[in-house]
Amino acid sequence: MTENQRYLLKFLDTTFWKSSKKLAAELDCSIRTLRKYVADINMDTGRQIILSSNLGYKLREDIEVEVLFKEQLPQTPYERTKYIIKQLIDFNQEKINIHDLADELYISESTLKLDLKRVGKKLYECDLKLVQCGDDIYLEGLEKNKRKMVRTLLYEESSDKFMNMGFIQKSYPQYNVEFIQYVLKEIFRKYHFYINDYSMINLILYIIIAMDRIDHEYEYMEKPEKLFQIKQHEFKLTEEIIASLEEHYELHFNDSELYELTLLVIGSAINTNFRDHELKNLVTKECSDITERIIREMSENYFLDLSDKNFIYRFTLHMNGLLIRCQNSFFTQNPLTENIRNKCPLIYDYAVNISHIIKRETGYIINDDEIAYLAFHIGSVYENHNNEKHKLSFILLFPQYYDLDISLSDRIVSVFRKDADIKNIITNEEDITNTADFILTTVSIDRKLDMPKVIITPFFNKADQRKV
Repeated sequence: MTENQRYLLKFLDTTFWKSSKKLAAELDCSIRTLRKYVADINMDTGRQIILSSNLGYKLREDIEVEVLFKEQLPQTPYERTKYIIKQLIDFNQEKINIHDLADELYISESTLKLDLKRVGKKLYECDLKLVQCGDDIYLEGLEKNKRKMVRTLLYEESSDKFMNMGFIQKSYPQYNVEFIQYVLKEIFRKYHFYINDYSMINLILYIIIAMDRIDHEYEYMEKPEKLFQIKQHEFKLTEEIIASLEEHYELHFNDSELYELTLLVIGSAINTNFRDHELKNLVTKECSDITERIIREMSENYFLDLSDKNFIYRFTLHMNGLLIRCQNSFFTQNPLTENIRNKCPLIYDYAVNISHIIKRETGYIINDDEIAYLAFHIGSVYENHNNEKHKLSFILLFPQYYDLDISLSDRIVSVFRKDADIKNIITNEEDITNTADFILTTVSIDRKLDMPKVIITPFFNKADQRKV
């Protein structure tokens, strides 16, 4: 519970209503912020302890404020660490008196001193600094990193670090998660962008934290050291998202907020409206060069064939988003990281080696969650290769008649998809090579072969299937 929320409870009465205007003046906040305080208190306590009407607000008659304060206090060192960090972020640059904080938490100052060491260590993870000046403490660091700290704490609070829409909605009841998701999906569809479910959750959480900070007048004002080249349609896409949110929630995203959100969008979503030869126009040269180097080195050092065309498209686009996220210090959380690391150690190890190549070429350190996303891509290719090893390959000999050879091959593949792959389709006996396990043919073959042959009809009926 924040200091302002505590003040609000002290101002409220169990008998008389107090108007929104009077309470907002007492707390020196807007009526919108007052409504948020009320919603947060009712949600955090798990019951409606503050009643509302057109007359204003009052406490339920059975509520004792001091007892309520003690019920809501964090009990363990870990809970107090999170509580103090949230207080520091809510107060932004304002100072908090350590004696008042110890009294508020009902702990000794020596215990608080130990807690503050944990706080400083935790803040350091997000490039934030706990500063003590006499008997006061305050938070020092960029707004960007404060929001990153909020995201980190929320992920730690969520069940097994598995963030979902329900948890976000519970954490921020003043914002409609379903509405935000609908806006994103519709605009992505309009601009032919695809985003996976995990990235969608991360994006929604980022947007809601941004709106909450903007609502509390903590805007993102920092100018980036290095501007990333953003295409016009990518800016336009984000502008449409922001316009919908601004209209619905009556807030304003400044230019710095627009730039940061655009980077996050293009780092999280993939443009699907392109042809094969346009791929290099969608990614940077740095991305193309690093991707090619990864594919080459994984083949040379680990004999892992990543030359599949579809894999290269998907992986290159993923790499482009990853490099954008690295440049802007925004990493996507992955709820399956531990599962992949423990149950698929070889694939995870491949992904770790790819992260080392990225670090060597760019200097970026890839965290465990992003490594797990790399493992998704590697795993799909690895499993395909494993499946291929257990399949037989065959050559289909079928003298060309319109496109019946294609129809026949489609029927064969549909029946034996799990057991065999077509190596080649030929129309002439002279083109037979010893590169497959056997040959299927609709005509007799005069020459002697080093592989088995099966003669089938052009219709591939049940009898043909039994022969094969």
